[in-house]
Amino acid sequence: MPRSAALVFAVASLVAAAAFAYHVLDGGGSERTAEVEGTDAATLAALRDLRQRLDRVEHEVFQPRLAPTDPAARLAELEARLHALEDRSVAAPAATGTGERPPTTSTEGPPAAVDVRSLSDEDLLVKARTLGGRQSHDIAAPYWRELLARSPSDELFVEANLQLGYAHRGAKDHDQAEEAFREALRVAGPDSSQGQWATYQIAWEQRFRGENAAARDTMTEVANARATSRNTRGHARLYVARFSLELNDTDRAREALQAILREFGGSKAPGDVYLVQQANTLLEPLK
Repeated sequence: MPRSAALVFAVASLVAAAAFAYHVLDGGGSERTAEVEGTDAATLAALRDLRQRLDRVEHEVFQPRLAPTDPAARLAELEARLHALEDRSVAAPAATGTGERPPTTSTEGPPAAVDVRSLSDEDLLVKARTLGGRQSHDIAAPYWRELLARSPSDELFVEANLQLGYAHRGAKDHDQAEEAFREALRVAGPDSSQGQWATYQIAWEQRFRGENAAARDTMTEVANARATSRNTRGHARLYVARFSLELNDTDRAREALQAILREFGGSKAPGDVYLVQQANTLLEPLK
């Protein structure tokens, strides 16, 4: 399966769910009277929101001319987001970046009229998570910072720093992003799945700064750690192989790819099938 096909599949359900929104709302978002007669305002508002979300995803996936100048880096970002959506053992950025990709920033602007200090802990958390789920990590950042200022639990501290890392990444501030991810790792610890998820994100920051050897070594740590979730381990091995090939280290690439085939080769799960297909594709010229 081509890499782009996997990304298209990841948004297929959203496209299907938004089909009615396309029939109801035109390109500018206005109602077509003949088609929406009898539709209540709340439903229309939900459809508008769905349409905006769909437009955002299509803008990300289907318009490469608006992407960063390095297509390989952009593809890696989108695959990381797809991976984060697939991983059910950790809090995904969408996801949403990522991984996560490395999520994008919103164009809506910061909530200048909102005094985050006046909100309760519960309201802060709900708002921060809602915005994060919409990929508006830059807008969510003030809420996460305020939560951190209130001496949160370790679990919430880790979540907040992961989310701030995604926001810094979206702003292309990779040093600050790595610092946030390292804070999450410090508290979660390397012997937890969240700690290894933070380490996986650190590898991506190294990658985005062009530190390919360091990124490959950090990905190797994730792939080999016992605490790493199964899905994260598979993707870490895939990127160990890709980064190794870029570094002309075919032996290390082959080792990582063969490990993917051993662990995921018999599975029919879509995410596992994707990993196996990618591994076979990369292995073919190494035979």
